[in-house]
Amino acid sequence: AAFVRDRLSATAEKLGWDAGEKDSDLTQILRSRLLAALGTIGQDKTVIEEARKRFSVYLSDPAQLNPNLYGAIVGIAAYNGDARDYEALLECWRSSQSAEAKVRNLMALADFRNPSLQGRTLKLSLTDEVKSQDAPHLVTHLISTTAGRYRGWDFVKANWKTMEERFPVHLFPRVIKGTTSFVTGRDAEDLASFLDEHPIRSGKRVAAKVLERVKLNARVNQRSSKELIAWLKAFSG
Repeated sequence: AAFVRDRLSATAEKLGWDAGEKDSDLTQILRSRLLAALGTIGQDKTVIEEARKRFSVYLSDPAQLNPNLYGAIVGIAAYNGDARDYEALLECWRSSQSAEAKVRNLMALADFRNPSLQGRTLKLSLTDEVKSQDAPHLVTHLISTTAGRYRGWDFVKANWKTMEERFPVHLFPRVIKGTTSFVTGRDAEDLASFLDEHPIRSGKRVAAKVLERVKLNARVNQRSSKELIAWLKAFSG
């Protein structure tokens, strides 16, 4: 968090929250990415506070905000949110008028770090309330998060048969892609064992690439994690 704040804060402060008249599309994207990183990984209190204020506005009248910041604002609010924020975003998803807003709000439900809220999101993915083409992406997004990867993966293993009945077959490789967040040798073994027992009918090549990526993550983690942790601790100190 300290490293992210040190590297990104100055540029984010220079750009600010509001778009300038001469901002290019790339500048707009940069602003959104910087603020999102600072409000999540960077845990910048000022950014989080401002995002919360704008999230309240978003819930009542999105038209008042820069649409290029919708994703950052919603993502920061969810990442740092509690049960009340979850309920607000859930209702916002249900009442969203545009397809883009509906997908954005749905995916943000996977950003909450509270285990019980993650459980609610996973259960929601198997209901008729979520479109079958959106549900796999929701599960994938939760697995791809540091806070939710193991809970999400356990859910997939426990509900694979149900998913096969509900989800489009061509989206199953997408579900497996979420496991690229895994970083240990045990994770790689677990994934390999599952794929052996549950071959992906329409994505064997994708599954093989994902497994190779997890194995690579595990090797990098084993080789460099101690040094990296020590370096980051020294940096933050």
